[in-house]
Amino acid sequence: MTKNELQQAYLERVLADNKKPTSVHQFAKALDIAENEFYEHFGSLKAVQRNIWAGFFDTTISRMEADEVYADYTAREKMLAFFYTLQEVLKEQRSYLQLTTKTSGLNLIFSDSALSKFKEKYIEFAAALVQEGVANQEVMPRLFLASQYGKWLWPQTNLVIKYWLKDESEQFARTDELIEKAVHFSFDMMGRTPLDSAVDLAVFLVRK
Repeated sequence: MTKNELQQAYLERVLADNKKPTSVHQFAKALDIAENEFYEHFGSLKAVQRNIWAGFFDTTISRMEADEVYADYTAREKMLAFFYTLQEVLKEQRSYLQLTTKTSGLNLIFSDSALSKFKEKYIEFAAALVQEGVANQEVMPRLFLASQYGKWLWPQTNLVIKYWLKDESEQFARTDELIEKAVHFSFDMMGRTPLDSAVDLAVFLVRK
């Protein structure tokens, strides 16, 4: 089996059994393949899950960039487009995600190793958007802070995904509202604030 075929088989097995396979042996036996055929492509079942989540991210970026107007968006608009597009991509596997993603109590989504590749890709994407924001003055280049904005935006992603997995509103309208409010809040915080003006004034007054 190819890597993609194994990944698709994993998705189908989770949905058929209403739970994740407990071992590579069990999974391979269900597919009627030898375990070593599985290990030719993945080192563990967690690796399959990581690859699935990384695929969600890559598909989201591909769909956004295929839109001709995307390149002309501001950094804020690109982040909004990311979340709206991600929601559409995740919809295609919502049942799988609800079966495999922890969303309650202290089991935060971003603590799940299955999202590690997705998280890495997102932080890199967010950091690039922040740099675009700095270049067009959407984001203030605050000393020691601007370089960390990409990482600090990750919990926002966790919040959106976690909320969407439980959202029962028509066409996930409440998640759309959350996305808009969360992204605007983040960019408003990274943008110019009265505190920045106060700092500018203080620097001016003490300058010789």
